[in-house]
Amino acid sequence: MRKYVLPKGYKLKKEILDDIAESYEMTDPVVDALTSKYKRFADDLQNAILNKAVFTASDKAHMLADPNFKKMVDKFSGHPDWFDVKLAEKEAIAYRRYPLTLVWLLRNVALMAGYSIPALSLPLVKTGSLVHDALARLYRTYGYMMAVSEHPAVCGDETPLAVGGEAWRQTIIIRQMHSFHLQFSLLISRGLK
Repeated sequence: MRKYVLPKGYKLKKEILDDIAESYEMTDPVVDALTSKYKRFADDLQNAILNKAVFTASDKAHMLADPNFKKMVDKFSGHPDWFDVKLAEKEAIAYRRYPLTLVWLLRNVALMAGYSIPALSLPLVKTGSLVHDALARLYRTYGYMMAVSEHPAVCGDETPLAVGGEAWRQTIIIRQMHSFHLQFSLLISRGLK
């Protein structure tokens, strides 16, 4: 991972490792709080970041006072310090040049390895999405991977994974969607409808 993904000499901070470990849990506390309070927040979050002046003048401006919404605004307003634009560009070029690598990554890593993570697999099992929506989910996952590996020259952005780009937008929507699925599966497991 260090050789191909992280900048040379970069050391993983304990906070990042803790954040990764938390994502393997069943909940995403910040996003779960937002979906419980506002239901759909993805569009509002995108508007708060991309059109801040318009958003603060809108009837949704009160969301900026919510500490969880503020955390998401801060998280999605830029790239983490470990993000290396040059490495992301190399990745985008490699996936476009060798599309079978992207298919391998989709099949072996994103889907198969993803099922070993309870936060990803249990909602799918409990809601029946693992059986009934598998092809549509595979298609959406492939679309997401294509967006993440989009080279800036193709999509007109300044950098890969640009704030406001397609991958950025899909990431916010996916976080919201996973929270909906989790909350739904928890209702089913408790016997509520």
